[in-house]
Amino acid sequence: MGKPAEGREGGPPNGAQRGVVQDELEGAGGPERLGGAPGRARLGDLPGEPSEGAVARLRFEPMGLEVVVPPGRRVYAVATALGLPLAQSCGGEGICGRCGVRVVRGGSALSPERGPERARKVANRVDPELRLACLTTVRGPVVVTTDYW
Repeated sequence: MGKPAEGREGGPPNGAQRGVVQDELEGAGGPERLGGAPGRARLGDLPGEPSEGAVARLRFEPMGLEVVVPPGRRVYAVATALGLPLAQSCGGEGICGRCGVRVVRGGSALSPERGPERARKVANRVDPELRLACLTTVRGPVVVTTDYW
């Protein structure tokens, strides 16, 4: 695991820990604090992703952790990059159906639910109202939570 992300007080923001994914993001240009506000971070642009002025905001509740990411970033990738615990047993490969997140606000700013996500949810008896973080991308402002945060 990587070193803790630097927050306002020198520790991880809102108790989040960085993982290997976050270290990879740093190598690609992020994270960068936005105005020094606690709970806000910017994940750097990754090669091959839209970045010219296009941003999407993703907020994790109840932690109040908000990040600005390039549109098209998977919710799972953002959560794990920030060290947020996200249930899964398949490593985010869209198999287990355990990474369901509840959309609090901004569901229309997520990628549409497609056949593979619906099939995984049915096969794994996932609440139809949840979105699988590993198969869902962010396109605008969104707020998500889980039943165990």
